[in-house]
Amino acid sequence: YPMLHVKASAVFRVSEFAHGAEYIDVRIRLEELLSAFGPERVIFGTDYPFSVLEYRDGIDEDDVKGPAPDGAYTAVTHQPLDWQLNVDVSTLKLLLRGNSERLFGEWKD
Repeated sequence: YPMLHVKASAVFRVSEFAHGAEYIDVRIRLEELLSAFGPERVIFGTDYPFSVLEYRDGIDEDDVKGPAPDGAYTAVTHQPLDWQLNVDVSTLKLLLRGNSERLFGEWKD
């Protein structure tokens, strides 16, 4: 299936570990996806805006008022870097941006 691509997203939601953990279970799944499909067919997604709305470090959602804490989005977007995946820089670029731009077009600022 040469057109098949996989998006790994919302690590905070699919992990079996609580917020603030390293989400090691999702890291393992991502490495398996990279191995199975190759770096040219895997995309890392932040699940924005939900990543900002739900990244609350274990705080009960009913008690949260106002915007997400500073750095919440950055924490989610940098997760693959924090994992120190056993991949080279070119693979990280594909995972974080290159594959999405190839499929959907270049992001215009």
